[in-house]
Amino acid sequence: MLKKLLIFLRSDGPRATLGFIANGILAKLGRKSVTIGLYRQAGQLPLDLPRTTTLLTVTNAEQLEALHFDRLSLTPYRHWFELGSVCHVLCRDNQPVGFGWTHFRQHHIDRFGLVDLDDNKAWLGPYFVLHNHRGHGYQRLLIAACVNNLPPQIQYALTSVNSRNTPSLRSFQRLDFTKAITTTYQNSQTTLKHHTPQVEQIFRFSPERE
Repeated sequence: MLKKLLIFLRSDGPRATLGFIANGILAKLGRKSVTIGLYRQAGQLPLDLPRTTTLLTVTNAEQLEALHFDRLSLTPYRHWFELGSVCHVLCRDNQPVGFGWTHFRQHHIDRFGLVDLDDNKAWLGPYFVLHNHRGHGYQRLLIAACVNNLPPQIQYALTSVNSRNTPSLRSFQRLDFTKAITTTYQNSQTTLKHHTPQVEQIFRFSPERE
């Protein structure tokens, strides 16, 4: 746990680390968690990389570990790669500063639930950018990279964002992601709201249960 907190401190900064600790405590005490599920149809997005940045496509654990990007070590990357997931890593001046994942099978999100991905759907996320590199639109670049590199059979890209994460929510909405569902999780119970009638066919979703 201490190692995890040190990685958070280096990558997220002290304020976000304190927030992470507080959220963990409040969740155990029954604090309400509201998560928004979004989707968009597959299709190319503008991807104009700044001159000092590059994008890497990582498909196995050995490639990922060679990057020495501590924040990625907090993800279950070995399991995800075994399931065929892909990680896009954004580098600035040859140093990794952010990442985004794409998944092609069932995907579980804590306090949200399990999303069943058919052959024509992919799940995007999690996304992360180092705290001292935020404010440059890097998350939108990573989202665009994930969407632009979807296999041809994928028709829909799905994702979720905590309702309190306003910058991340705006990044997705600026890239034409539409709100599909909102889940409210509290005291081991989930309530679910669909935003459009057709979304039940796109978001095949099993709410979180304990």
